[in-house]
Amino acid sequence: MALQIWPLLVAALSGLAMALQGSINAALGKVIGLWESTFIVHMVGLLLVSLLLFVCKVGNGCLSDIPKAPWYTYLGGVLGVIIIYSVALAIPKVGAAPATTAIILAQVFTAGLVDHLGLFGLNKIPFNYYKVLGFFLMTGGARLVLKRYSAGQKLKKSRTTSPAQRETCCGGAIQVPTRVARYRPSPPLRRITGRR
Repeated sequence: MALQIWPLLVAALSGLAMALQGSINAALGKVIGLWESTFIVHMVGLLLVSLLLFVCKVGNGCLSDIPKAPWYTYLGGVLGVIIIYSVALAIPKVGAAPATTAIILAQVFTAGLVDHLGLFGLNKIPFNYYKVLGFFLMTGGARLVLKRYSAGQKLKKSRTTSPAQRETCCGGAIQVPTRVARYRPSPPLRRITGRR
């Protein structure tokens, strides 16, 4: 089956929009809260789709056919809430690139299973050696991205320690205890012990 360029470009555009959406939702979640930002995102989306559907008349379907759809097709809204909330939660903690890497890896694996099993009425596209090899290559790339992030976090933590409290020993940084003040007895105790 030959690949068509136009659908792939549209899919790439959706990936670009998803990465931007996750970062924007994370910024909104810091201001008003995660669940609140999830609500706002869906409300804005509902207003936009309502405008396109009922005012601009871009739809070519029929809403009266809703009862004919299988029950599981309505789970997309539930999954949308999970996606928006999870992405807005993950990006501030690990960064946009590592979070997006994990998202893409999970998406590719899940989409491969959906194609292989022909779920949800889709045509079966079985796994082959090329797809398995591509998945492992993506896994290796994801490992490099996450390892780079982990190394950056360790470097950031090491810089938070003041230079006066660090001493290099045997190739590693060790904590040097701060100088303890000399003990001086109180004046009554000095008279008894004779210490000055």
